[in-house]
Amino acid sequence: MVSAWKFVASQLNCVDQLGQIVVAGDEVVLSEAPLALLNGLPKKDQLAIKAQVGKRLKLNEFDNYGNAELEFLDEGGGIHFIWVEPRYLVKQK
Repeated sequence: MVSAWKFVASQLNCVDQLGQIVVAGDEVVLSEAPLALLNGLPKKDQLAIKAQVGKRLKLNEFDNYGNAELEFLDEGGGIHFIWVEPRYLVKQK
């Protein structure tokens, strides 16, 4: 039986790759770098994003479209913000 909250969260796309509810403040792992995110970005930014795959990141918030905002620093200390669908995330305990 699916709880009411899990149903609502699934309708808002607030569930990760495994069907777990994710909320702002959760630690998540980016399971892959979506092509739609990478297309059109400079190579340097693409590499910085791809380097985050498999790493623990903090989920800052969701935008109006249900995308999760993640923040990270690249090797040079540059700050990056990316927005991805929660289906590309795995919540960490």
